[in-house]
Amino acid sequence: INRFKVEGENVNKDIIMHIVGDLRDNIIISVPVWRGKWVNDEQLGYMKDAGVDMVVAVSGIETADYTVSNNMLKTALNTWSGGNGIRVLVHSTNDMLGNILDDTDRDLERLVSRFDGHPAMAGYHLIDEPYDCSPYAAIQRKLGVLDPDAITDVNFLPGGAYPSMLEYELRMDDYCKLLGEESVPYLSFDNYPFGPVAGSVDEAALFGNFEACRRAGLRNRVPT
Repeated sequence: INRFKVEGENVNKDIIMHIVGDLRDNIIISVPVWRGKWVNDEQLGYMKDAGVDMVVAVSGIETADYTVSNNMLKTALNTWSGGNGIRVLVHSTNDMLGNILDDTDRDLERLVSRFDGHPAMAGYHLIDEPYDCSPYAAIQRKLGVLDPDAITDVNFLPGGAYPSMLEYELRMDDYCKLLGEESVPYLSFDNYPFGPVAGSVDEAALFGNFEACRRAGLRNRVPT
């Protein structure tokens, strides 16, 4: 805090919190949106009240003209006050055209130009839960060059999808090494720890996933 001075006086605490809140190494709370109909002022208002930082347009909901992502960006702006609010990871590929691995460099340039400069734009969600994430690292590197301020996201399966937690961690580690310095990724995963019995939680799976992700991220300086 002492680094931020204005004419010898400490900056107002609210300004400090705004600066800290915008740093990429802050903990980001994100919510995936699985249905286009959920993108409305009421739902994003609940998210804002809960302290959510970012909403994600996940695989399977986007239209040919990116209606969901555009509506999400527009609606997110209604949560803003004081220059800050919910940000959006738009979907990287409209689902009418298939997987982003099929995109040419020109396709990626058009994607970036489509959303360039929108104040609620946080970055791009590439894909949700592929078994092998490694092919997507090349796309993340390209997007990192085209849009260096944008977050790129490939969401991992939970560790239970692989033969062992060690393999899971090593897959994450290998993936981080493929990313290079061009992209701005976050290492993320899905895990559903709540069991069918009320109050039950699989803590071993939950914290095992966290630990694998944390170790891989720390070794490669990739935030998780």
